Amino acid sequence: MPDFATTYLLPFIIGFQKAKELFYLGDRIPAKKAFEMELGINKVLPHNKLMEYSKEQAMHLIPPKGQGLAIKLIKKKYIPIFEK
Repeated sequence: MPDFATTYLLPFIIGFQKAKELFYLGDRIPAKKAFEMELGINKVLPHNKLMEYSKEQAMHLIPPKGQGLAIKLIKKKYIPIFEK
């Protein structure tokens, strides 16, 4: 069932006829097909590679010494609260 702005935006992305078919029939769209239709899917991976890829991507988001920085900021913020 379409939600949010899907009923408005999808026809611009895949065309009115295809969008109407998806809305009326309510068929599920497999990830590979959604990727081919350019529906906002960045990458399709086999199930056994998903966790490895996710961990690699997460490591790109963590700055060097990121965990140490997080702990330092937590201590700076919360320890003074409990020292009062």
